[in-house]
Amino acid sequence: MLALAGWLTGRRPRMLVAGLLAALLVTVLLHPIKNLVATERPARVLGLQAVHVIGEKLSRRSFPSGHSATIFAAAALACALCRGAAARAGILLLATLVGASRLAVGAHWPLDVLAGAALGWTCACVALRIARRWPAPGRTLQLALAVLPLLGAVWLALPVAEGDGYEAVRPVLAAAGLLFTIRGVRVVLQSGE
Repeated sequence: MLALAGWLTGRRPRMLVAGLLAALLVTVLLHPIKNLVATERPARVLGLQAVHVIGEKLSRRSFPSGHSATIFAAAALACALCRGAAARAGILLLATLVGASRLAVGAHWPLDVLAGAALGWTCACVALRIARRWPAPGRTLQLALAVLPLLGAVWLALPVAEGDGYEAVRPVLAAAGLLFTIRGVRVVLQSGE
C-alpha cells in the first residue's frame, strides 16, 4: 500500500486520495470490530497440536482479518487503475492468495478472511466513489498528502523493538515507498498548478 500510495503521488491524485481514505476507513472500522467481536484464534481454540502455526502464535482478535482487509482494499484500488480483465484477475488472485495464506499460517478462520476481504473491498469502493466526486487535489494538497507515504516509508525503515515477522523485507518495502514517493513529489513539483 505504501509503495502504491507513493507511486500515485503526482500521477493519479484522485486515486491517492482514494487510497488514503480507504486506509483510514479500514483502520477506523477494523479495530473496533476486532475488539467488539474478540474471537479467539484457531491455535487458541484447537490447540497447537491441531494447528501448525507459522510465525507468532496469536490468541485473540481474529475477526476480521486485517491482512485480508488491507490486501483487498489495495486490490480494489489496483483494479480501478487497470483496464484489462487479465490484469484484474491477476490482482484478485494475488489478493486471494494473501487471504489464503492467513489460513495456511494458522492465524485466522475462513470467516475472518472473508469478512476482512469484504471490509477492505467495500471501504475501497466507498473511498473511490468519494474521491471521484471531489475535485482533483491541487499541487499543495498533493504535496501534503505525499507526506503520509513518505513518513510511512521512514517509519518502516526504522528498527523496531519487537519483531513483526517481516524483518527481511522491511528494507525493500521502505526503499520502494521512499523511491516511489520521492519520484511522485518530483512529478508534482515539476508540474504547474
